[in-house]
Amino acid sequence: MKFIGTVPSSLNSLESSPQELLFYNLKLAKVDIKMKANGYRISNLQKEMKEVTCLAMSSQGQLFESTTIYEIGSLLRIWIYIPNYWQRKSKLVAYSHTLIPEHFQIFSKVTQCENKYDQFQTLCQTMTIDSVDEQILNEYIKISGVKK
Repeated sequence: MKFIGTVPSSLNSLESSPQELLFYNLKLAKVDIKMKANGYRISNLQKEMKEVTCLAMSSQGQLFESTTIYEIGSLLRIWIYIPNYWQRKSKLVAYSHTLIPEHFQIFSKVTQCENKYDQFQTLCQTMTIDSVDEQILNEYIKISGVKK
């Protein structure tokens, strides 16, 4: 997985200012990061989660494309799949799982959603993320080729 620095405004098709993208500290994804998203409900079933295409990510925000339009201000449940996620997390926590998790979840608020041909580009601000998962995500982005 490779990332390059902050999303350049020439690649940003959303009508947000470059300052807003810098606020979320987004890094452009050079390869696919598997993500699933859906509007927040008390219980989101696996089959309700929809695959989305990650364009840029940081622990403060996400930019992705999907076939679903999300209302600005709505809360999303997002699952992020990092290779060897549990191996990474098990080194930092003092508990174990009988079923090894493949992803972690965050809750994000939609700040922009724009129609681009047959896809919708959605910019989100992270509202909650587990501190250990945040550490794993930041470390994963860092070792995956982020240039500052």
